[in-house]
Amino acid sequence: MVLSPLSFCGIWDFLDCVQLNQYKLQSEIGKGSYGVVKLAYNENDDKYYAMKVLSKKKLLKQYGFPRRPPPRGSKASSGEQPKPMAPLDRVYQEIAILKKLDHINIVKLIEVLDDPAEDNLYMVFDLLRKGPVMEVPSDQPFSEEQARLYFRDIVLGIEYCPFRYW
Repeated sequence: MVLSPLSFCGIWDFLDCVQLNQYKLQSEIGKGSYGVVKLAYNENDDKYYAMKVLSKKKLLKQYGFPRRPPPRGSKASSGEQPKPMAPLDRVYQEIAILKKLDHINIVKLIEVLDDPAEDNLYMVFDLLRKGPVMEVPSDQPFSEEQARLYFRDIVLGIEYCPFRYW
C-alpha cells in the first residue's frame, strides 16, 4: 500500500479510506451548496462525528464577486448600510459563534481543521444519530404531543442564542 501525504494535517489515501488527523472519513451523510458532510470515525475516542467539508474555492465561486460600491455622495456611502461580508469571513464568523455555543438543543462544534494553503476547511460536529434535522419523515403526521416536544426543543435552542453572540 502506497501512502501519499496530501496536506499538513495528515490526510492520507488508503485506497477507499481517507484519514485526516485522527479521523477516518467514511460515507457521505449530507450535502450542501458549498460542500459535503461525511461520517468521521475518531480513533482517539472511538466515537463517530459528522465532518462538514467546505470548499473555499466553491464558496467564493458560488457567492460571486462582491457588489459594486455605492455611488459617491449617496446616502449609502455615508455609513448607513454595512459593508457586505466576504464569504469566508462569514464562515469564520459562524465558526467563532459555534465554538461558544453549549446547549443540549444545538449541535456542538467539536473542532475545526483549516490549512490556509489548502482548499478545504473541515468542521467536526457531534453526530446526530437520527439524521439531518431537515429530513423529517412525512409518511405520518406527528402526534400533537410529539410536535409539541419538538417545537419546545427548537424554541429552547433559539432562546439560548439571541443576545449571546450576535
